[in-house]
Parts: sequence; structure tokens; C-alpha cells
Amino acid sequence: MAAIPKEKPSRADENRANFARYKEDVKKRGKPFYPYAMFHDTIMSLVVVCTIVGLAVIWKWSAFGPHHDPTHKGLLGPEVDPPADPGTTSFVPRPDWYFYFLFYLLRIFKWPNSVFLGTVGVPTIALILLTGSGLLLRSLLAMMTGVSIAEQLAIPIYLVFFYRQLHLTPAEAGIIFAGFGVGALVGSLVSSRAVATLGLGRAILAGVISSPVGLAMVPLAVFLPPVPWLFFANFVVGVAITTMDIQQVSLRQSLTPSHLQGRMNATFRTFFWGVWPLANFAGGFLGDRIGFVPTFLIAAAVALVPVVIVIVSPIGRLRTHAEVAPTTQTPGRVRPEA
Repeated sequence: MAAIPKEKPSRADENRANFARYKEDVKKRGKPFYPYAMFHDTIMSLVVVCTIVGLAVIWKWSAFGPHHDPTHKGLLGPEVDPPADPGTTSFVPRPDWYFYFLFYLLRIFKWPNSVFLGTVGVPTIALILLTGSGLLLRSLLAMMTGVSIAEQLAIPIYLVFFYRQLHLTPAEAGIIFAGFGVGALVGSLVSSRAVATLGLGRAILAGVISSPVGLAMVPLAVFLPPVPWLFFANFVVGVAITTMDIQQVSLRQSLTPSHLQGRMNATFRTFFWGVWPLANFAGGFLGDRIGFVPTFLIAAAVALVPVVIVIVSPIGRLRTHAEVAPTTQTPGRVRPEA
């Protein structure tokens, strides 16, 4: 009797089998960044850009009124609003929607005693408390968020300070900022040697310490030759911060299972990039109200918080990356000593 030929699986069955094999492979080895995550990022970026371009085209086309009237209301509003009346007394200014929570906090925390706590402290503490388990990862997140807040407090007033108080030219300001780039190149070259000499925790600590030191060095340019002094300050900060950044990225990647790498990086970036608008707003506000030098000193004081975090957390006690648990374990755990 002839054998009955085996029925060929359908296309749907093949797709189900391929998807099952893919899910099993992801559980075992993780999902590689290239091409999967990069493809998803590319598609979503194209969707966002195309949406923005499409809305811009609709706005421009529909607002093109008769007789080229720029105030004609299209589907998405007029091309330009009517001229503002500087003599009006009935207009009530309102913040943009994404600043609503900040202005509600300012109704509770009144200037000047506690405005910084309300605008920067409360949101940052709330974000840090929302993180998951893992002392090392929480410590790294708090450290990077603190460094980001301190640096972004100073960013809005750097150039204004250079031009108004130091009377520098744009070329001199460019030379000063180039010092950080040169230092970053040197830091990328000496990062491994710094860890071998100092240990992992101390190398990270040295980079974090450079932030308050560099911010405190900026006001001294009022009394010293500004261009060479600030170039030197930025160079030192560039070396130390780059060394720290390389090691903290490697450390948090070692702490996180392969299939959670994307989620971990997204969470970190949400935190220490998410505080930028708050810190920028606070830095510009403080620079306008109390002056440039006090604002730089406040930023330097805020930058001391990450230093304390590194000292009191397990980060400062690490010697090498080998002490960190393998990625198959729970994130944030440290391998016990043999």
C-alpha cells in the first residue's frame, strides 16, 4: 500500500511556527538592537516626521485665504494671528499645556523660599520613586538625573554670561566649548586605564566630582583670563565626564538582561532627559532674578548630590565590571563574593 504523502503546511501554519521559534529565540538570547529595534525606531520616526509634514501642508494650504489674507482661518488655524494689542488689559496669559503641572506646583511652593524644591525637587523625586527594583540601577539613575539637572541649570545662561559679563566674542565662546570636545576625546582614550588604575567605582566618582568642580570654576573667569581658564575647565570636565559616561553605560548594560536593554535605556533617557525643560526653565529664571554667578553656584551645589549618591551607594565600592551579576539574573543584583 502506497504511503500517503504528508500534507504540506499552509502559509498560516508556517507563519505561526516561525513566530513561535522567534519568541523562543527572544527568550533565550534576547532581541538584537540591529535590525529589529533600529527598524522600529526608523519606522516610527518616519511616521512622526510624515505626520508633522502633513499637518504643516494642511495648515498652510487651508489657511491660504482669499486675497492672500494671512489671518484667514483654515482647518488648523490662521497662518498668522492678528497683531497684538500692547494696551489690552483683558488678556489672561496661560502657560502651554505641558507646563500646567509645573504652574500648579508653583501655586503651592512660593518663591523665593521653596520654588526650586517645587519645580525641580518634587518632579525628580517622584520620577526616581517610580523606578523598579535594583539598588545599583536606582543609584545609577539617581546619579545621572542629578548630573543632568545640575548641568541643565547652567546651560541657559552660559552664552549670556559669556557675552554680557565676560564680553567674549562668538569665536572665543567656540574655543571655550571646544575644550570639552577635546577633553571628551582624551577621556574616551583613557577610560579603560582609569578603571584599571582607580577601580570602576572611583572612576565613576571622579567623573561625577568634575561636574560641581567645573560649574564652580565658571564664575572664577570674572577674575582670571576667561578663555584659557574656561577652556581648561571644560577640558577637565570633558575628560572626567566621558570616562564616567562610558563606565556607567557599560555598568547598567551589564546589570540588565538582554531582552530588557531597550526598556532600560528608554527609562533612563526618559528620566535624565525629561528633567531638561524643568532645569532649563529654573536656570533661566534664576539667572534673570539673582544673577549669573549665584546660579552657577546653585548648579554646583546641586551637582554635589550625585557625588553623595555614588559614595553611599554600591557604585562607589565596585572595583571591576566582573563584580556585576551576569545579565541572566535579576537587574541590579551584585554577584556575591566567592
